[in-house]
Amino acid sequence: MHRGFAAVLLSISLLATAAVRSACIPAEVRMDATHTAIDFYLHLPPGTTRIALEDLAPYSRRDLWQSPDESATVEETAIAARGAHRDLHLRMGVSRQPPHQDRAYAPFQRFADGTVAVYGPQFEAPAENPLQLCVRYVPVQGEQVIGFGHASSSPLSSAQPWPPGYVAFGKPYVQRHHGLLLVSDRGAPAWIRQRMAVSIPRLVDLYRQRLGPGTVPTVFLFA
Repeated sequence: MHRGFAAVLLSISLLATAAVRSACIPAEVRMDATHTAIDFYLHLPPGTTRIALEDLAPYSRRDLWQSPDESATVEETAIAARGAHRDLHLRMGVSRQPPHQDRAYAPFQRFADGTVAVYGPQFEAPAENPLQLCVRYVPVQGEQVIGFGHASSSPLSSAQPWPPGYVAFGKPYVQRHHGLLLVSDRGAPAWIRQRMAVSIPRLVDLYRQRLGPGTVPTVFLFA
């Protein structure tokens, strides 16, 4: 995205769209200290050698992900253990903004201030898959992880009944407006941040009037 422009990620979901996962494979998503890569870790249970994942099309998981320790093979809709490996390590470089694709959620969005928002469903299994993942998003020390309507210096978990969306790592501006969490890029012009702080809550109210009761947990504004 060209500098000087701003974009908004607006996630709107109906209430009670996700269920608590009673049993799942624990996994972790971490931002590296330089904010240039996202690391994805998981431990396979006995008898499991392959985990199905949500399709990233039109983006290619094979082009985006790699296994630094060669513990896993990356497929478009799955990851598979190599040899006797049970602890899998995947990595996605996030130093450059991904190419824009129409009608698709980018695997990540990079803010001008270094914050990176990752698309959560890429780390999840399809809903019909018997093996599900419970993902913890772990922030860099001294920073925050923001998503699901929460901003915290402690890990956030996808095992809670929260709708899918983006989860950000970094130190952006975070403001609350009633039930809305507005996350703003520190690199965005102040006048845009101020205008969005007024306009977005009005937009949310309009959607609620048209679509009925719902929640908009997090809105990301980035340059």
